[in-house]
Amino acid sequence: MVHLDDATKRLELVRYHMQQGWQIDAPVLGRHAYLDQRGSIRAVEVVLSRSEMRQVVALPDTASVREFLHFYGLNVIDV
Repeated sequence: MVHLDDATKRLELVRYHMQQGWQIDAPVLGRHAYLDQRGSIRAVEVVLSRSEMRQVVALPDTASVREFLHFYGLNVIDV
């Protein structure tokens, strides 16, 4: 189970990178990451880029992550 603390930490990591000049490349992908006893856990994957560097970050698909992406005008494409 992914705890809200984990989601918050990962989102803060993405925010930190963006403050350092990284950008999120479209598309942002939403997918079922894995299964637990209660069902599937959804994740949102973003690609951070800066110059020639790329980094993929998987975030739990939470309301705060969706709000963050909406603020930057990014839609999630479900795969």
